Amino acid sequence: MQPQVLVHSARRLLGRGATDSGLESTAEAGLRSTSPDALFERARKRVEAARPEGDISGAHARLAEAYLAEGHKALRKVAEKPDAPDLSHTESAGLEAIVRLTGRPSFLVQNDSVTVEQPDPEWSQKIRDQAAEITKVLRRVGRVNLPEYGGGYVGTAFMVAEDLAMTNRHVAMTFAARAGAAWKVGAGFTPSVDFKCEQGSGNTLRFEVKGIAVIHPDPQVDLALLKLDKKSKDKKPLPAPLKIAKSATSIAPKDDLYVVGYPAFDPRNDASAVDRIFGHVFMVKRFAPGELMSAAGAKKHFTHDCSTLGGNSGSCVIDFNRHVVFGLHFGGAYLAENRAVALAKLQKDPSLKGKGLVFD
Repeated sequence: MQPQVLVHSARRLLGRGATDSGLESTAEAGLRSTSPDALFERARKRVEAARPEGDISGAHARLAEAYLAEGHKALRKVAEKPDAPDLSHTESAGLEAIVRLTGRPSFLVQNDSVTVEQPDPEWSQKIRDQAAEITKVLRRVGRVNLPEYGGGYVGTAFMVAEDLAMTNRHVAMTFAARAGAAWKVGAGFTPSVDFKCEQGSGNTLRFEVKGIAVIHPDPQVDLALLKLDKKSKDKKPLPAPLKIAKSATSIAPKDDLYVVGYPAFDPRNDASAVDRIFGHVFMVKRFAPGELMSAAGAKKHFTHDCSTLGGNSGSCVIDFNRHVVFGLHFGGAYLAENRAVALAKLQKDPSLKGKGLVFD
């Protein structure tokens, strides 16, 4: 995270608007003030709750305490001099740790556009600058509905070929049944993909799942392809497919990316953090920006820090600069990392051969 962005984020956490005038300071002035001590204690409790078990737990704890202590010093400096705090390298690292514990933002999508209710110093301008390309992506991501399942839906999917939507293997398995060596929609299930499901809107763009083209045989590749009806109930065509990055190194750690999906309330996570990021609004389309944490390397997975919850299973992870699909999100560990399949690694995968996916 860039130093100026880090200080902006810290100011927002503390409820300290910038001392100069302008839109950001006006928005931040309405934030509830939080003391550096209270913010530090909140971060410390979250780290404590996530402490790993085993022989190295003590080492992890000491390292976390050292980072947070430096971050605590940095918070006090930001509180005292919000426009020009003089932070050491270790204080900046500790401050970034505390900022990340609050989670990345998750913005609502309305009318195929990202809604940023308050100016966000890290993302607002970039979202505005690339709004047209982001909208193209948003229109091609849908919610996997399953009326027979508790809650009515099971995850997220996105278009990757003429009539194929990609999702997670574990999402498709909720309604899949064996058909010899292949798969089909199980008897009694009526799955569909709706490319709307936005907050405050009753609009729908729903397509029935007519079949299951692929459930990847390797459980480590949490991927499935759903075959959709080419026309919706009101005779509208399917959205166009998204292109997939053909290089697993086209972006590097710390580069920006974003996730589009339908997060659901997830009791595995800290309730206060979930409430702060998602505001009790779930099961609707969201745009969650963040960074690549670690590249896939020789593996098929990479990690990112976008804010995601259970319903994000099957979400696309998008390169923020080229707006192509970099990966398929499938899960995460609270306060640690989120994981996704590096799709570039699957260009020669026999399960995807001849399915019409476009790698660019």
